[in-house]
Amino acid sequence: MKYLSILMMVTAAGCATANDTGPTAMTAASAPSDVTVEKLCDGETDLPSDFAFSEDDFSLEGATRSMAFLTERINPIVSELNFSEDAAEIVRLNWDYLYIGRPNALNKINGYLLRQQAETAAPEERAAAQAKFCTFLAATAVTD
Repeated sequence: MKYLSILMMVTAAGCATANDTGPTAMTAASAPSDVTVEKLCDGETDLPSDFAFSEDDFSLEGATRSMAFLTERINPIVSELNFSEDAAEIVRLNWDYLYIGRPNALNKINGYLLRQQAETAAPEERAAAQAKFCTFLAATAVTD
């Protein structure tokens, strides 16, 4: 829970920009090349490579952009749906955001939180937290 609070504070502080929040931004984030990050998983997955997330996709930057996307793009659509008599048309016009961008954004945030749990777990809890993250990584596909 503390990571979600941190993520929300970073987003509220304006660290994400509107230019980074489109549906295509949800599928391609990477860690800076000058940062060495310990790999937690072996990379094994049954998913096609085009639809598999990598550990680097679950970064603070990616999660922050995902929060901004949900706040700036999805929340207004949901608000419009609540007051519209033509919900089907609103969904049709916002299909990419609702059915591609939204699931990818939620997966980025969830993956980042799981990764943080694995990286910061107490030694006796680390193996279980790492296994949970790696299972998520191997089973979660990029929505396209």
